Amino acid sequence: MVGICGTIGSDAGSDRSFGEALRWWDDEIVRRYDDDALSVHLSRHDFYDGDQPAEVDGVRLWVWGSIVGCDGPEGYTQRRDIHPDLADAAYCARLYEQYGIEFVEYLNGEFVILVYDAAAGTVTLCTDRLGSRPVFYVRTSDGGFVFSSRIQSLARHPAIETGFDRYIYEYFAFERVLGTRTPLEGIEKLPPASRTAIDVSTGESETAVYWRPEYRPLDRPYSYFVREFADRFERAIADRTSEDAEYGVLLSGGIDSRLIAAATLGSSVTGYHMNEWENREAEIAKEIASLAGHDYKFLKRDKDYQKRALRRNPSHMSFISSFDQGQATNFRDEIADELDVVMSGLYSDVLYQHNYVPTRNIDIPVLGETITLPLSRGHDSIDTYIDLLLNGHYTRPDKSIPPLYIESPVSLETILRNEIGQGRNGIRSHGVHYPSPIELIRSSYYYPITNAWSYFFHQSLVQMFPYRNPFLDIRLLHLQHRMPIKYHARTNIVNDALCKLSPKLASIPHANNGVKPSHPFLIRHFGTYAYKFNQRYLGREEKPSEPHHTTGSWTDDNELIRSTEFIPGTINEHKELIEEIDWLHWENVQETYRRHMEGENNRGELFPLVTFLEMPITTLLLS
Repeated sequence: MVGICGTIGSDAGSDRSFGEALRWWDDEIVRRYDDDALSVHLSRHDFYDGDQPAEVDGVRLWVWGSIVGCDGPEGYTQRRDIHPDLADAAYCARLYEQYGIEFVEYLNGEFVILVYDAAAGTVTLCTDRLGSRPVFYVRTSDGGFVFSSRIQSLARHPAIETGFDRYIYEYFAFERVLGTRTPLEGIEKLPPASRTAIDVSTGESETAVYWRPEYRPLDRPYSYFVREFADRFERAIADRTSEDAEYGVLLSGGIDSRLIAAATLGSSVTGYHMNEWENREAEIAKEIASLAGHDYKFLKRDKDYQKRALRRNPSHMSFISSFDQGQATNFRDEIADELDVVMSGLYSDVLYQHNYVPTRNIDIPVLGETITLPLSRGHDSIDTYIDLLLNGHYTRPDKSIPPLYIESPVSLETILRNEIGQGRNGIRSHGVHYPSPIELIRSSYYYPITNAWSYFFHQSLVQMFPYRNPFLDIRLLHLQHRMPIKYHARTNIVNDALCKLSPKLASIPHANNGVKPSHPFLIRHFGTYAYKFNQRYLGREEKPSEPHHTTGSWTDDNELIRSTEFIPGTINEHKELIEEIDWLHWENVQETYRRHMEGENNRGELFPLVTFLEMPITTLLLS
């Protein structure tokens, strides 16, 4: 499945073309359901699907996503053990029959669920705990409620009038708009972990949030959490795999995808590694696949890869990320022809390795490095969080906030302070509530997960393939919020779970530092800086043949911009449009690019700009 959209009330069945806006690839299937109160369009992949809607006692249910289990009042049950032959919608219908609409609170999976109770005159839209599949919605002037998983499709709906508002400045600053907000007037996202009930006759709605991240530390030794994490991860993998399917893992030389390899030893799995050249990282990925008993395939990015991504990706984006985060979109056909399901380790670093937990740092000018110390900083206030946002803590490295070319009538700090504050239910931030500053600072990057600047990587995988991410399992999330903060900065539970599940895979050095995951934490942590010093100053660095090639998995996009013409070409192509927008400054756009060519690293300013310019909705609303 790749998306859902619909119209509730206001002669819902009259719109016969809205659902086609979901279509991404020509071979997608768009199913539709219409009556006078509800029109639903569901676009899906064939694999792991089933007939929809499912029906129980006159109530119809649609599911976009996948469900692997139920953590109900009687305890956790694995779907494969209880109902192995039921499709997602039919499984949810069984749970609805047992628990009522509250069944959604117990689900383990990534999903959007629509429940239509014609007798009660309600439609309920339900999101998973992290909001992994965003749903955008509008209340129309005639009482209708229109929703879609693709924000650009809403602007094409005949009953919707919209335009850009002040949150567009957040997009350019952070490469996403936070929380439930969007940069389009009148359009919002459903909250994560929520049930939104809509009255089909009036369009009025009521939202109930059933889960929030809450830090409740458990007084146990670190070894307890490692054992629990390893055990729960194995179960998460088992719930997302079967013997009759071919699986692919997006494989790096790091830890996240290696843990998936450890939990699928000997299974029918192919490791896919994306890179410009067969560098050390590629060699380590290949070694991991071989030792795990998996096949291996190298996917080579050529110099025009990002140019093609810029032409392809913006049509399918929702002001979350820049075009380059669709890391695998140009390999879609090559991967899809060979397997049934794709898995990845996305968000392991922010969920369990605490990459965005504030730590103490020391600048070492002679090395040109800022060294991160394994010591947590305080999690004490809203002001701390706003300062972290404005200082780029939750964004790409080396990004100017806000960009030079933005001319906003209101400062970004003012927008943030208007959106973030103390509320009745804890701290509110952009329509989402957190119990305290601890959760705000520790959890806001993934609750909702659309707060991640790299979210389009996840979204594009969902769109292209049947996709599974075991790190989003709720059993792991529950454990994460029980682990004391003192462990966060000076341990790596994913690394240590790998050592427990597969010592032989843990014996292969990490591609980023040359240190084996089996070594003690401090050696791994500071070994990264020693490795960089050896590479940079002792002449041990691999020498790529192109300036935009690196020794890791990803492209040096700053060098790619300097050695190609597709970024200035795109900007010049849209010169007239830029000059018509009163909050974009053409001369400063040129200045940003000029400074980049003279040595500044302005990828973080140029990529969201060209993404915005290439999105069809931009031309639709501004030309």
